[in-house]
Amino acid sequence: MAANLSNFRTIGTKIVCVGRNYADHAKELGNAIPKKPMIFLKSLNSYVTEGEPIVIPPGCEELHQEVELGRWTMSADTSVLWT
Repeated sequence: MAANLSNFRTIGTKIVCVGRNYADHAKELGNAIPKKPMIFLKSLNSYVTEGEPIVIPPGCEELHQEVELGRWTMSADTSVLWT
């Protein structure tokens, strides 16, 4: 059963992102595949809910929007994390 995340803006405390952990996508973008994934943070005002516009800041010349659905993970099988 999926969790109700309708109030995620009030309960969310941080956005932790993992980049270049999907080898095929890194190749599509012409990026090198690192030995370890890239970990970075996003500010809480980065949340966009269904129906809200993605606001492009002035001076932005390149924008990659993605939809990410997250879930808690524990004891993941590390042999499949890069596939």
